[in-house]
Amino acid sequence: MKDNTVNPNYIGCFFNSEKYRQVISESSVGVNNKNIRNSDIDEITIPLPDIKKQDEIVDKINKVKSLIQKKPKILDQLSVLERFQQTEVFNEKSEAN
Repeated sequence: MKDNTVNPNYIGCFFNSEKYRQVISESSVGVNNKNIRNSDIDEITIPLPDIKKQDEIVDKINKVKSLIQKKPKILDQLSVLERFQQTEVFNEKSEAN
């Protein structure tokens, strides 16, 4: 495999994917302490599209991660907006009476 045919971030995304967790879960043995054999890891097939598609996948995943990281700030801003609108609406009604 040539180095320029694999985006290492794509491989990282795969190892963080639900599909990877599913494969590992199915391969693990033991009740309390799940053990994974090296041979099981060696048998994992990573889907490997062309480098352009890998880059697109990584970009999409990174954009979603970025949105998730911004979520608390957006929620705070929405909360401020909600309080502002409530104050505005209820103050208008109080002043009209």
